[in-house]
Amino acid sequence: MLNTELLGMKPQQILEYYFVAYDNDGLHGSKAGKTAVQRIVKKSVDAYRQETIKNKQNLQDKMMQSQQSSKKILDESKKLQEEFQKSSKMNFDNQSKIQNWIEKQEQQIKEMKKIYEQQKKIDREQKELKLNDPELEQRRDKIEKELKQLQNPDLQKLLDQLKELLDKNAPKEQLENKMKSIDKLQRENEKEMEKLMEQLKELQLEEAVKDQAKQMDEWAKKEEELAKKTEKSGANQKEELLKELEAQNQKLAEIEKQTEQIDKQNKALENPMKLDLGQKEQKEAKSESENAQKDLQKGKEKEAAKKEKSAAQKMKEAKEKMEESLKKEEEKRLAEDHDMLRALLENLIDISHRQEKVFTELKTLKEDNPRLLALNKAQISLKELSNSIEDSLMALAKRQPMISSLVTKEIGRVNDNIASALDNLKVRNIQRSAMHEQYVMTGYNNLSVMLMESLKEMNQKMSSQKNSKSNSNKSCNNPNSSGQSGKGKPKKGGKLSEAQKELGEMLQKMQSEGKGKGQGGKKEGQGKPQSGDGKDGKSGDQGNKDGNGKDGNGKEGGNRELSKELAQMALMQEALRRQIAELKKGALKEGNVADAQKLAEAEKMMEQQEKDLVNGKLDPKTLQRHKDILTRLLEHEKAQMKQGDEEQRKSNRGEQMPSSIPLDIIERNKLKMQEKELLRRSPANMNPYYKEKVDEYLRGIGN
Repeated sequence: MLNTELLGMKPQQILEYYFVAYDNDGLHGSKAGKTAVQRIVKKSVDAYRQETIKNKQNLQDKMMQSQQSSKKILDESKKLQEEFQKSSKMNFDNQSKIQNWIEKQEQQIKEMKKIYEQQKKIDREQKELKLNDPELEQRRDKIEKELKQLQNPDLQKLLDQLKELLDKNAPKEQLENKMKSIDKLQRENEKEMEKLMEQLKELQLEEAVKDQAKQMDEWAKKEEELAKKTEKSGANQKEELLKELEAQNQKLAEIEKQTEQIDKQNKALENPMKLDLGQKEQKEAKSESENAQKDLQKGKEKEAAKKEKSAAQKMKEAKEKMEESLKKEEEKRLAEDHDMLRALLENLIDISHRQEKVFTELKTLKEDNPRLLALNKAQISLKELSNSIEDSLMALAKRQPMISSLVTKEIGRVNDNIASALDNLKVRNIQRSAMHEQYVMTGYNNLSVMLMESLKEMNQKMSSQKNSKSNSNKSCNNPNSSGQSGKGKPKKGGKLSEAQKELGEMLQKMQSEGKGKGQGGKKEGQGKPQSGDGKDGKSGDQGNKDGNGKDGNGKEGGNRELSKELAQMALMQEALRRQIAELKKGALKEGNVADAQKLAEAEKMMEQQEKDLVNGKLDPKTLQRHKDILTRLLEHEKAQMKQGDEEQRKSNRGEQMPSSIPLDIIERNKLKMQEKELLRRSPANMNPYYKEKVDEYLRGIGN
């Protein structure tokens, strides 16, 4: 199919084409064969709009059907596995049922491909409406990418392996295990589908509002043009103006219909927005436009023109109300989701400490120890908390595309490992239970890093919203804006050292109160299954609490409060690091290599400081590192002040000297490239999230 956009065709333009082919008759001369003339008619914008609305509804229906099919397949799998338990061997009837179950799974994969293709088609049609909103386009691309991932080649691979086991008449235990692995992926897909459906609904609503605003603006401009024509019109133009006014009224009826559709879309959301769609103003605009038509028929051109202007003004008011209400709702939701994500991160750090406490004690016990019963109860309590975190994350992910699909999958795996740990505790298999608990801690650490990334994105979005709202140079009191101008760029010589000093005072206070004792229990790599013998791995929970769960001062819940403080400090440090990165770029751009080098060192130390705070590590090294960071920030500010004084002096143009790159920088760049090549040749075995981060790092080396 020809791409009409590349051809530069405009709406409703017609392209006629045909093909000519020549044979290779060299003796008598080549002869031509010509096809019939074909026509391509590019649809109007309204036609694209109607087709897009229809296709969006069709996509929602398909996704709903796919989700229902997925639930039925999971229910069928459960029944099949229950039947296997009743029979000692796999019979022909069971094999036929499994084969039928596999076919349904493969049909589900095909349906997912169709859903992905449908979304791609909608994306192409949406571009024809030319809303020119980069954020909406970015969200469409993200959803499209996640829909593609739902096709899940791993699922097809498992199904193929299950087929092979059936052909070989494998034992039922192997078949059951394979089916359980397939069920696990299917449950993940079901949750992702539910999340994407809600994200699509919200995206489609916002697209509809943007498109509606565009139509309302076009209608108002056209009405104003008609008012000017009506004022200057003569008797011979009356019929033409009446036709144009009739077309305007028909268009207004379509706008009102679309407003009703937007209202329905909003109510279909799990959490509808409080939108003012300007319906009152639209009705007033309609009334004024209809009255203008009547006045024009009576020959009252001036009165008609006046009412047309009034109708245009009412439509503009309706558009402004609608856009303003949407903007306020988005800002409100983002603020709510930001607070919710911070609370989730704090809860995650808290539950991670508690899980580490259970794990550390468990691996020191024997199978006959009565203490296992208490640990089992503690693990059940942690499972309930973890399930609650999963529910909250899923609810948040439906509203915020910034929550990666890897986050929701990771928390699902964490809860699966907790369930496995509990199953092994029931039969007093301490070794396997401890192994699953260690996987749980790995998952919690991964989640903490991922949620920090999501929180960083939210902070950036909130900052950009504030900056777009006001161009003034007012500064905020939070660490995200210290040392920044009203345009979101770091000020030259901004007092970042003051914010860092405040952070240091918080660290010093924690140490003086004895909260730092036992910190650092979360050693680097503590969550990794291959490490962690626990000899020196006491958590902050254990280091600060006695046997009654009290902290060193005899207070309940001391560790929970400590975790919240550390999470808050990590966020503050991360915000300062981002500003340092911006200042470093500015210094390099200005050619100030020495200053940029000091800022790079401070940035690297800040990054390590963040990791220590997230992992609950607070020791003398942490405090010393803070002092080193502060020293470099003060040196930077002193250099900026000096540069500010020097800029006031008059300078004479010096002689042009040939520039040369110092040898140490050349050697350093060579070393960087060698390290980069080594990392590319010997990649570590990591989950998809960390692979993506490593790729980003490798792309940045040498820049």
